[in-house]
Amino acid sequence: MGVNQPDPRCGTPDPTSCDNNGLCNGSGACQLFDVNTVCNTSCDGLLPPTFTATYCDGAGTCGPISTAQACLVCGANGCVL
Repeated sequence: MGVNQPDPRCGTPDPTSCDNNGLCNGSGACQLFDVNTVCNTSCDGLLPPTFTATYCDGAGTCGPISTAQACLVCGANGCVL
């Protein structure tokens, strides 16, 4: 398999795991989700609420990289207002 080609041996991609992204790395192994992949989101219950997105570390772990944004209203993928 060539790099960035789907590889059935890599399983079904699940960004929350930060594990295999379903593509071949070109060396016979599976690629991991990169550092731009959101693996977890949350919104605290404070007023105003804060939406937090946590990112894969590129080595198969979710976090510790995260961003936080104060909102008027949180949605599933970020601030709505």
